[in-house]
Amino acid sequence: MLMVTVSDARQTLTQKHHCTRNTYLNMIKILVISTFVLCLDFKGKSLEMNSCEMDIKAKEVDCTHQNLSKVTNCLKNTKTLILARNNIYEIPDDSFVHCVRLKDLNLARNKIERLFPRSFKGLEGLLSLNLENNNIGKNNSFMKTSLTYLRKLQYLNIKNNSILSFPDLTALISLKTLSINFIKEVAIGEHLKGLKSLLTLDMSGPRSSCKPLILTSDTFSGLHSLHSLDLSKNRILKIWKGTFVHLRNLHFLDISFNKDLGFLGVENVTHDLPMTAIEIFKFQMVIPTLSAFTMILKNYLEELNKTKLREIYADSNRISLVDKGVIPILPKTLEKISINDNFLIPGTYLSEVQRLPIKILNVSSSITHQVINEDSIWPWCIDAISGFDFDFFFDGSSQSESVKEKMKLATANLESLNISYFMATSLPKTLREVNVRGGALQFEIPEVHFKDNELERVDLSFNKFRSLIGPLNNLLKLNYLDLSSNNCPDISNVFFSGTPNIKTLMFQNNCLGIVLSTREGEEVFRSLKKLETINLSDNKIHFLPKMIFRTQNEMKEISLRKNSIEKFQLKLNHMKNLSFLDISNNNIRNIDPDQTAELETIAKENGKFRLDLRGNPIQCTCKNIKFLKWIASTKVILQSVSSYICEFANETKVLLKNPTEIYKLLEKECSSSWEVILVVSITFIIFVVILVCGLIYRYRWKLRYLFFMAKSRYKRTSNVFPDEQIYDYDAFISYEDEDQYFVHNTLLTNIERDGQFKVCVHKRDFIAGNEIAANITDAIHRSRKTVCIITRNFLNSY
Repeated sequence: MLMVTVSDARQTLTQKHHCTRNTYLNMIKILVISTFVLCLDFKGKSLEMNSCEMDIKAKEVDCTHQNLSKVTNCLKNTKTLILARNNIYEIPDDSFVHCVRLKDLNLARNKIERLFPRSFKGLEGLLSLNLENNNIGKNNSFMKTSLTYLRKLQYLNIKNNSILSFPDLTALISLKTLSINFIKEVAIGEHLKGLKSLLTLDMSGPRSSCKPLILTSDTFSGLHSLHSLDLSKNRILKIWKGTFVHLRNLHFLDISFNKDLGFLGVENVTHDLPMTAIEIFKFQMVIPTLSAFTMILKNYLEELNKTKLREIYADSNRISLVDKGVIPILPKTLEKISINDNFLIPGTYLSEVQRLPIKILNVSSSITHQVINEDSIWPWCIDAISGFDFDFFFDGSSQSESVKEKMKLATANLESLNISYFMATSLPKTLREVNVRGGALQFEIPEVHFKDNELERVDLSFNKFRSLIGPLNNLLKLNYLDLSSNNCPDISNVFFSGTPNIKTLMFQNNCLGIVLSTREGEEVFRSLKKLETINLSDNKIHFLPKMIFRTQNEMKEISLRKNSIEKFQLKLNHMKNLSFLDISNNNIRNIDPDQTAELETIAKENGKFRLDLRGNPIQCTCKNIKFLKWIASTKVILQSVSSYICEFANETKVLLKNPTEIYKLLEKECSSSWEVILVVSITFIIFVVILVCGLIYRYRWKLRYLFFMAKSRYKRTSNVFPDEQIYDYDAFISYEDEDQYFVHNTLLTNIERDGQFKVCVHKRDFIAGNEIAANITDAIHRSRKTVCIITRNFLNSY
């Protein structure tokens, strides 16, 4: 409308020149007023929604924690409206009359006290309504007529309100899931039996009332379609037999965290379960926290043999022993058992463990916290049980004296078993996952032989293994092993030789830095050729051998964070699938060009290859400029590179938000310093050359003499009689050419003719063609004496 008006105004101003001045002014006024009105309208809409977050694609409006006191208007296309954590006191009539497409409405954690007959008018298509944590029902304000418009509603949560009597929900004919608190000890089934579509009933606590509950056969009568029932945290004192017999389609039942219930209450529940379609049964923490230790007896669970139960959760029940015969009666359909946070001690039941049909076993935090002698695990078990004071530990137990006697029998004759027998035979054949996390195991893992098994995942984290010797033979299907947080300082190079198919190895938070830096440590992972993920973070590693991962061609992720590595140099270019390398929080100042070349090779093979160098003291110095250039230009994806800290030579630290800019700045500084170094170096070399040449020229004759002396001595053959040196001449006469007349006419006549001496003079005896210096040196060595004719001419010639 606005653009059209502007277009018309422009057309009028350009084409109708004959309009009067008054007409022109009126049009301008109309245009200004229209624009002002439209701007006000737009501004008003913005103010209404500006405090809420909007997701256009999901058609969701989130007004959480906006201090709203009334229901805000919603756009027609809105599918999800979240008004949680505000100060809304009531839902007036027609509040949502424009929200015809709304599917999900969240009004949790407000102060709603009143609902009106037409509060939800317009929400005929609503599927989910959350009214949790309000004050609805305080003044009997939960009106049946308020829900008449919600005939398609599938989920309703009215927990933690002030409802005093069970509400009439018969209008909700499509309801599938209901979350509501227990309201006195009423026959819930009587109130809900009209909801034929109801599948899930969540009545978990905590309840505001301190009065304990007692459940009877009338409590859930009539709820034949119910699939899931959660009764946890309700202070249930007793559950009578017959309570659940009406729930023929019940698949999930949770009675956990009812600490007054005890195992007798569990027995009553299991009595009814064969009448249901139960698959998952939870009875966690049904024993008081400070009670004596307990024993699972056969009669507690024997009725489960008639069910198709898949999962049992019996965590935090102070269980220490299992009665003999319990394991064989468990249903063959059982796939998972969780008994973590108990106090299991060895007993004769261990010989029956292999008969379990389960795939997953969770016994985390279930092992005694005593220190086990690493020399022998099984003798420790026997000694521990033989000295076990049952009267002390089970004093005050709700279980009878006969149960205590069974406990003693369950731990008798353990000498007939041994650890090798147990480890070789007790694993269930179908077992695929074992969780012994946080069991406080404190022994050396020796060599163990397993019979044929299907074990795939093992979690041994948060224990205290002193040494990993191994090997764990015949775990051929194991692909996940977690040995993290054990503070283990030692591992043998054959530990993994029996587990060649491990793909994920979690080894963080140990102390393997020393052993892995040795030659033996280089062979630790040799057998793990299918390894894809390894975590060696926080292992006090200072150095790793370059070839430690040479056999891991399938590697995808390597984590070496939180160590003390200074020089990172590993063979990685054979890992074509490597996608993430984490070497953050080490002491790496730079990476050698050879290593960065390997990283580039990986990046070419895998365009998504990421490298994390955060928390390393990277140096912004001329010596490190090649590495900084690589950071600025690499194809490797550097994780959070803007948070890397680079330290200059003057100890100034900067963030590498713009590596290219820092590299260019450093390049300029380093190039000027290199010019100075080059000029000084060349100048020094020239000076040294000139000095050497001058000295050579100054002492040229001495150097020549020494040269020819050495040359003559090298050529001269050794004398047969070293004590009788033979000379060709008695003397060598050295003179200046201008004095030759004196030498030849006077000196030689007197010496040779009268004195009978044989002398050497250069005009007569030097060998033609040889250098003068060579002839002189040769003559000196062949003459017994050297005679110099010292004249003015001789001195001048020097």
